[in-house]
Amino acid sequence: MDSVSLLRRAAAPRVLLDAAVVAHGSARLTREEIAVQRRLREPLAEGWNPIGHATLRSSDDQTVAAVTALRAAIARADAPSSAYDGWGVLAAPRFLGRSKLVVVLDRFKAEGVWGVTPHLIPHFALHAQAGTLSLVLGGHGPNLGIGGGLFSASEGVLSALTWLASGVAPGVWLVLTGWSPEYQPDLNGEPCAATHCEALALALTPASDDCASRIKLQIVEAETARPPVPPTPEVLTARLERFVVSSADGPRLIGHEAHEGRSYSRPHLPGEPRRDGRFATIGTDASGRLLIELAAPRTSPLGETS
Repeated sequence: MDSVSLLRRAAAPRVLLDAAVVAHGSARLTREEIAVQRRLREPLAEGWNPIGHATLRSSDDQTVAAVTALRAAIARADAPSSAYDGWGVLAAPRFLGRSKLVVVLDRFKAEGVWGVTPHLIPHFALHAQAGTLSLVLGGHGPNLGIGGGLFSASEGVLSALTWLASGVAPGVWLVLTGWSPEYQPDLNGEPCAATHCEALALALTPASDDCASRIKLQIVEAETARPPVPPTPEVLTARLERFVVSSADGPRLIGHEAHEGRSYSRPHLPGEPRRDGRFATIGTDASGRLLIELAAPRTSPLGETS
């Protein structure tokens, strides 16, 4: 290894955890589209078990969008259900239940317990989404709800990569969901402004030398704390798609230093330039000390060639 390569390696930020992205799928749905998806009973893919008649009936809108994203990820992976035996499920919703709780709480105040459905807690608690997704997937591995707040996506990434590094599961389905713009309900539970439910499903496995052709999701230690920037499903989806297109179609610049006199555009972090076109910073944890990054495959035009 020459001196230039040694200097680059020494200057590179420290990667704390990483994982290979085997497949990903996304969904961006209106409330009307969610209602249609809620009624679907078809299996996630050919050879998978059908979805139960009542499985999604009382689920939160974000859970329905998550199932739609899983369909897309499984279709892209094109692998049998047995390939995911023992996998864990981590769901990181942002403000789960917000679209329903305003109406339910108001009804509880007016009518008491008889005015509230008994399905409220099972379907709107933090772990409800992960449990429902595990049922839909027919999984037998661990499942857990993560975060629930503004930084739920970064907390989900940290948990998923920790599970893989610790050997909790051979693979992890990480599902990130939220509304964009954020759902702000009126007194009737209707959104005050037009909004879409965003969902991203990631199939993750431990990173290894055999994964050189895979996109990597990683957590990097920042040299100094940065202003916290929560990662979102839509930004992560956009960057993943750009990496996929770049890998398939040839060189394409997706990250670079700011041009003179210009500031960084989304999803750059303020004052945090990316190392080169192979890396894209998606956001931070709540402290601003951990960066959530995507790394292009080493075998792609954006990656290393040696």
